[in-house]
Amino acid sequence: MCSEDTAWRRRLLKLKHDLVSPLTTIHGQLDLLLFKEKQLSPESGERIRKAIRSCDQIIDLLETFEKDVREEGYDGGIHPDC
Repeated sequence: MCSEDTAWRRRLLKLKHDLVSPLTTIHGQLDLLLFKEKQLSPESGERIRKAIRSCDQIIDLLETFEKDVREEGYDGGIHPDC
């Protein structure tokens, strides 16, 4: 694996991390809103649950993406052939 390929994979994994962190925060804030579900309209509660499901879907996609990148040979370090 060349250094250009390694740098690209490193950037992709950083992007994954940079996206998952705020999504996790959003997910947590939405969970907190659901604690007050009795104060929300049914429509609002359903919108919040839909947003949580969407966060989960994106995080799952990013986790699969990371797994695929790592299975292709990038482990987060510098490849010895570079």
